[in-house]
Amino acid sequence: MDSVNLQLSSEKMRNDQIQSLTRDLFLTLSKQKSIKPKMPEGISVPGKKGEPITIGLLVLTFITSGAAVALLEVIKAYLIREKSLKITIKKTDGTGITLNAQNINDEQIRDTLNQLVGR
Repeated sequence: MDSVNLQLSSEKMRNDQIQSLTRDLFLTLSKQKSIKPKMPEGISVPGKKGEPITIGLLVLTFITSGAAVALLEVIKAYLIREKSLKITIKKTDGTGITLNAQNINDEQIRDTLNQLVGR
């Protein structure tokens, strides 16, 4: 199974808005049978309660060969919904892509995602 890091960011959104969108994306991806998302723990901060988290970060494990296509469809929906959002996908070797509302071209993204997941 392949894994990638998916990072949400935006110059116009506050950290709490990005994290809320990340939780929403986590729930959406959890419904996909071909992808297993995980919210990794971040660095704990003294005096803060609850689990430490890394803002906007998900770790995705691809379970089936259809995972890249399923991920593409979900990403497209989020980028259309929030125009200032940037989604960066990186493999463990550091290679990756950043997607935003301006560069979302189906064929280009599908090819790039397929390269990222080694298909």
